[in-house]
Amino acid sequence: MFVGEPTPARACDIRIATRAARFALPETRWGILPGGGGTQRLGKIGGLGIAMKMILTGDEISADFALNCGLVTDLVDRRELENAALAIAGRIVKNGPLAVVSARQALLASFEVSMKQGLAKEAELQRNLLLTEDATERVAAFAARRQPTYKGC
Repeated sequence: MFVGEPTPARACDIRIATRAARFALPETRWGILPGGGGTQRLGKIGGLGIAMKMILTGDEISADFALNCGLVTDLVDRRELENAALAIAGRIVKNGPLAVVSARQALLASFEVSMKQGLAKEAELQRNLLLTEDATERVAAFAARRQPTYKGC
């Protein structure tokens, strides 16, 4: 588990860290495996090489290194952490909620299935989105040159 994290960051969609943060999966030093899906998630986030080094050595990495290898998506000063998280969340909630859920499903599926199956899942999700009230609202808002008001249906 990353040092000091109450919920495994590896299970999060977007990971923001302070510049002072440090990350490690030290369990192999204790003779056990990283829990919370560490062996399953870390390689998918930062790549196999980074995961192997972190898990097999138990070494700690810096926030800068974590950013450079994709383990975190944003680095901010400690004072900015909450505002940065709220700003990202604010941008997400302005989007169509059904589209956000579907995009997340498609992205996660891309790690689980073949390219062909992933493209089929993406097309299915897109077809479903085009049949929603939110899709009608998106077109109406575009035509009226206004921001859409999504209802999630």
